[in-house]
Amino acid sequence: MVTTTKKAIILATSLASITATGTSLAHANDQGLTKSIISKAERIKRTETHARKAEEINKRSEDETNQKRATDAERKQKEEQVRLEQEKAAKEKPKEETPKAQETTPQAPAQNAAPVTHEDPRFGPDGLLIMDDGGNAKQVYNLIHSIPGGMNGGGYHIQTGLDNLIDTLTTPQAFWVLYTLEGPGFGQLADGYAGFDTHESHQALITNQLDRRFNGSIHQLLKKWGTFAYNGY
Repeated sequence: MVTTTKKAIILATSLASITATGTSLAHANDQGLTKSIISKAERIKRTETHARKAEEINKRSEDETNQKRATDAERKQKEEQVRLEQEKAAKEKPKEETPKAQETTPQAPAQNAAPVTHEDPRFGPDGLLIMDDGGNAKQVYNLIHSIPGGMNGGGYHIQTGLDNLIDTLTTPQAFWVLYTLEGPGFGQLADGYAGFDTHESHQALITNQLDRRFNGSIHQLLKKWGTFAYNGY
């Protein structure tokens, strides 16, 4: 009887131990499951946060791109408008000036058209070229000065008989015409002499312009003045 009672006690103790162990395992499993669920929830939350940030960045970048495109398009439109206006003005300008030139083109007088001998350029005591406003110098100046825009005047030279009149000038008279047209330094802007009357600037006119471009002739320079696609010679 005692033996049976001891066995019953041992059996009951074992069952209690097994039950406690099972409860502990179940509790541990519940805690692990809870942690796993929380971890997954946090990962999902982080993923959603990153996705939102990425979406915001993409939207901001897209907005900036669209703004830049709009700005570029507006700038190109303005540039194109300016270009078209310039082309229109360039086309209309000859139409406005041509009739005026035809109406006001002066004619060289038939008299005083005898050519003269053209002497070499001479310098005065002040080191400057000798000039003279006599003869037909003023008439030649007025004709050349009347070339519309001071350019593209080849036909004007022929129409007015200007070149024949230029041949009637002495060398000092021809220099006076060019000086009166261009001012001090004879308009030698590229060489840095424009606006300066010195022996160097006057000598440069002969060396850099007459000798290199017009066969050493001031008369040839005057015949070409206003015939180029730019103003002057």
